[in-house]
Amino acid sequence: MGYLIGLHTAGIVPRMLERVLPLLDWVGMDLKAGLAQHQSITRVPGSGERARRSRELVLASGVACEFHTVPAGDLT
Repeated sequence: MGYLIGLHTAGIVPRMLERVLPLLDWVGMDLKAGLAQHQSITRVPGSGERARRSRELVLASGVACEFHTVPAGDLT
């Protein structure tokens, strides 16, 4: 049918992202903060490392992508 496939993700499960990347035409990824501060914002242990890994996978895939980060002043 010719439809393009996009995915918007927070990158919390890099192993699943890796599986679907070959099927995608576009990825949008939300980063909650700089990767060093990611865990303190999400309060989820290891979230910064998972986001970093997902970002690396997306960039290495060659799939068109956009990354979004909320400015620190907007986190309240």
